[in-house]
Amino acid sequence: LHSQRAVRGSYLLDYDWSRSFQAWIDVLSDLGYNPRVISTRQLEDGVLEKEGFKMLVLPTVYAIGKNEAETMKSFVKNGGALVADFGAGVMNGRCQLQVPGVVDGLFGIKRDAETDKPQVSGTLRCVQGSDGQPNLADLSLNTSLPEVNVTLDGGKALGHLEKIPCVILNAFGDGK
Repeated sequence: LHSQRAVRGSYLLDYDWSRSFQAWIDVLSDLGYNPRVISTRQLEDGVLEKEGFKMLVLPTVYAIGKNEAETMKSFVKNGGALVADFGAGVMNGRCQLQVPGVVDGLFGIKRDAETDKPQVSGTLRCVQGSDGQPNLADLSLNTSLPEVNVTLDGGKALGHLEKIPCVILNAFGDGK
């Protein structure tokens, strides 16, 4: 999803949105997918259902409006997969910080109101997935985690970095 709100939100939070966006394009391409970028207007006009999309990726999409959020909820409820890196929906459609985030429930997480906690660096360690979940047991990654105010609220963490849940899966309706 390419959203001018996301670009503005990233600017306001002093994060380079373009790096995250390009990284997602590169990873998906490397995995053999042909990612298609859609706009907020296309999202709200129902392109996901009309064209049979299976997945929607939110590359550092901090700002999400109510209509976008409702469209995402419907997409996931009907079997689609919603994937995000961090910060998804921590701002409303006017780029104002909000707790809870507008899509927190879709991801099975809660965020506390303290957003200025320092980043945590360390080794992200993943666990064995079950019931059709990905097997990430051998994954170990040295990284920094910019969003440290997240706890689980129905989602299942397949990894942790310094006790902070990462790689979170959550069932919602018929989707994830």
